[in-house]
Amino acid sequence: MFAPIARGLSLIALALLAFAAWVHVAILDPTNVGWLLRGQDIGQSALGLAAYLRVGAWPSTHQAMLGAPDGATLLFTDSNPLLGLLLRPFAAWLPPEIQLIGLWLLACLMLHVLFAWLLVRRTAPDFLSAWLGTALLTMLPALFNRIGHVNLCAHWLILWALWIFIDPRRARSPLWWAAVLGVAALVHVYLLLMVAVIWASAVLAALVGREGVGWRLLPGHVLVMMMIVGLVALNGGFAGPFESTGSYGAFPMAIDALVNPANPSYTALLPSTAETNGQGFEGFQYLGAGLLALVTAAIAILGVYRAPVIGQSTLRRLLWLVPGFVVLTLLAMSTHITFQGQVVARIPLDQRMIDGLDPIRASGRLFWPIAYAMVFAAILVVHRLSTRRAALLLAAALALQVMDIAPLLAATRSVTEGAQDRTVYRRTPDSRWDALVAQAAQIDFHPTSHVQDLQLLQELSWRAMHACRSTNRTYVARESRRSRARLASESTMLAAGKVEPTHLYILSEGAIVHPALQPRIRRLDGVAILPATRSGKPINGCR
Repeated sequence: MFAPIARGLSLIALALLAFAAWVHVAILDPTNVGWLLRGQDIGQSALGLAAYLRVGAWPSTHQAMLGAPDGATLLFTDSNPLLGLLLRPFAAWLPPEIQLIGLWLLACLMLHVLFAWLLVRRTAPDFLSAWLGTALLTMLPALFNRIGHVNLCAHWLILWALWIFIDPRRARSPLWWAAVLGVAALVHVYLLLMVAVIWASAVLAALVGREGVGWRLLPGHVLVMMMIVGLVALNGGFAGPFESTGSYGAFPMAIDALVNPANPSYTALLPSTAETNGQGFEGFQYLGAGLLALVTAAIAILGVYRAPVIGQSTLRRLLWLVPGFVVLTLLAMSTHITFQGQVVARIPLDQRMIDGLDPIRASGRLFWPIAYAMVFAAILVVHRLSTRRAALLLAAALALQVMDIAPLLAATRSVTEGAQDRTVYRRTPDSRWDALVAQAAQIDFHPTSHVQDLQLLQELSWRAMHACRSTNRTYVARESRRSRARLASESTMLAAGKVEPTHLYILSEGAIVHPALQPRIRRLDGVAILPATRSGKPINGCR
C-alpha cells in the first residue's frame, strides 16, 4: 500500500519541481492578471478567454466583444477553447478578471508526467528506471520554450497519442482516438495535426500490418474523422475566407536544429549558432546535451546487443510512424533549408501552394512528435541493459540534461517573474481611463491595419472587457477578409471626419484624422484619444 502512494508522490514531485523551475508560482493565482498585459502573445490568450466567459455564445467558441462586430473564436485569439467550453456554463460565478494560464500550465505538466510514465513503465526494469525515463521525456527543451504560447504547451497530447499507438489493441479502438483527437481539436490545431499523423499511422498499421483486420474498424475511424471536422468547424476553422500571410517558409526547422540551441543563452554545455527569430523560436528543436547523449548511447547499444530486447515489439511498431513523420519533417523544414544559421537552399513553391500551406506557416513546430518518439525509443533501448546499468545511464543523461538547459529554464522563468508585481495597468495607469471606457459603447483603435503598441491594445481591451464594452479590433492568429475590409472602411471614415459619437477612439502614430476633429484630440498617458461625445451602453448579454 505504501509503495504505490510513494511512487505516485514521486511523480507528482517531478511535475511540481519542473513547474517551479519553469515559471514563477505567483501565476497560479487566477486573479493575478497584470503580468499578462505586457504586449506578449500570452496576454492575448488570457484576454480572449476572459472575453468569451463574459459574452461567449456556448456551445460555440465565438465571442463578439473583441474585434466587434465580427468578433473572433477562441481558436483565433490563441485562447483555450477547451477551458472556454468547460467554464462558460459557470461564468456567472467567476470573477470577470480571471486568468487560468498558471493553472493550465500546471495541469499540462501533471498530464505530461502521467502519460510519459504510462509510456515507459511497461518496459522499465524497475521503478527507478521508469521514473528517470519519465523525467527525461519531460525535459524536452521545446516544451519549456513554448511559454509564450501556452496552448502549445500541451505536449502531453503527443505522449497520449503515442501511448495509444504503441498498444495494437488500443490503437485499433476508434474511441481512444476520438478522445485524444477531440481534446487536441479543442486545444490547438497544430497539436491536432501532430496527433492526427500518429492516428493515421495506427490506421495504416491496422489495415496493412494485420492482414486486413483493420478494414472492419474503418467505419469507426471515419466517424472519428467526421467528429474532428465538426469540432474544427465549431472553433471557426472554416469560417473564412482568411487572408494569407504568404509567410510559409519563414519559420522553418534547421537541418542542425536538434544539436543547435539557436539561442546562445539557452545552453550551458554546447555551442550555439544564433538563428533568426523565426528559426530560433518556431523552429527551435534542440534536444539538450542529456537527450542527445541518450540517443547516441541507444544507437551504440543497438550495435552491440543483438539478442532480443525489452520492448522489441514496441520498437518495431514505432516504425509504422516513419511515413507520417517524414511528411511532418519535410513540412517542418519547409522551403528554406537552413544550417548553422544560414539558408543553404530554397525550394520554390507556387504562390497557391504557399497560400494553401499558410495555416501551418509556423511549420518548424511540427517536428515535436518525432523528437518525443526518438527519446522514447532511446529509453526503450536503454531498458535492455541490466537494471543497474539502465538506471545509471538514465540518471547520467538526466543530470546532463538539467545542467545543460538550466539557462533555458532561467530565461523562460523570467517571462513570468513579473507576476510578483500585481500592478495591472503599467501602460495606462491613469484612473481616468475607467470613466472614458464606461462612457463609450466601444473602443476603436487606429490605424486599423496593424498593431503598433500591443501592450496598449491589451490593457485597454482588458478595461473594455471588464466594463462590458467592445473593441473594433483585436490581435488574432488569422484575420478574415471581411474583418480586414471592415477595418479599412473604419479608417476611411475617420479620415473623412465621420465618427461614432458613442465610441472612444485610440489614435496611434499613423492614424489619419480629419482636420475638423483635430481640436477634440486629447492625450492621456501619452496616448492620443477622441473621447465619446455621447454615452454608450454595455454589450447585451454581458454577464
